[in-house]
Amino acid sequence: MQPNDKIMIEYLLGELSEAEQLRLENQYVSDDDCFDRLLATQDTLIDDYVRNRLSGSDREKFEKYFLITPARREKVEFARALRQVMAEKRDVVEAEIAKEQAVTAAQPEPRKRIFSWQSLLRFILSPRPAFSFALVLLLAGSWLFVQNFGLRAHLEQIERERLTLQQQVTHQREQSQQLQEQLQREMNQRAALEQELAKSSHAQPVMLSFVLTPGLLRGTEAEKRLVIPPGATQVQLQLDLETEAEYKSYRAILRTVSGDEVWSQGMLKARPSDVGKAIFLILPATVLAEDDYILKLSGLNPAGGFDELSSYPFSVRKR
Repeated sequence: MQPNDKIMIEYLLGELSEAEQLRLENQYVSDDDCFDRLLATQDTLIDDYVRNRLSGSDREKFEKYFLITPARREKVEFARALRQVMAEKRDVVEAEIAKEQAVTAAQPEPRKRIFSWQSLLRFILSPRPAFSFALVLLLAGSWLFVQNFGLRAHLEQIERERLTLQQQVTHQREQSQQLQEQLQREMNQRAALEQELAKSSHAQPVMLSFVLTPGLLRGTEAEKRLVIPPGATQVQLQLDLETEAEYKSYRAILRTVSGDEVWSQGMLKARPSDVGKAIFLILPATVLAEDDYILKLSGLNPAGGFDELSSYPFSVRKR
């Protein structure tokens, strides 16, 4: 739908909203008829301003909004100068006509017309000759050219600002998309870590149990070999007791065959087992490296010393 003259005047006086301004600008950029009507409306508005035909509020809006650019101010000055020239031309013509009428009245008899510079001036300034009409057309055409040039420049400036704004919006959208992708990656990583943490918190320790019998010599077929898989976290050793004597408490010392002590524990109690009584030890799996070991068990006697009871040789192998 084509905008009416009232909407165009409101646009030129800055009374439209930003959305309505953008809608009208897009329309007259793509529609030549709309653009020509806007130029005609602008010419009428400038002429009304120069001739003091605008109301007080419209004149104030015209001066505050329309005259904000140098190109528009030049159009108004040109219109004012053109009006002044036309007014001066009219005054001169009226003066020449009055003078000619006065001369004619003083000399009623016909006289031979003498060509002079006054005649030439009347010829140029007379509203009837074609030369005067051509001069008016030239001035009016120059005015329209200046107006069209200024409005085209204004349209080009609006288009440049629109392209700049569009580039800024595109850049902001790309940054927003990158931030969203980064946030999604971080959320995925956090979810994976939380799942791993949940698995590790619910994972039960893997314990291996072995039964050791005292008195076996290293290197014999009966030597105990402990095979510990990578997932094991604890190792339980059942030390079968070969003596029927009972002690208040027991002490176990684990050494390598080279004599290095790797682990020890005291205040142990004997408990019933399938073969009688036994001492039960729980060691961290990390303590037992691949090596040959001797576990010595001693009991606390009434005198406060320890009686050496049994030795439990074994070897450890990792899968």
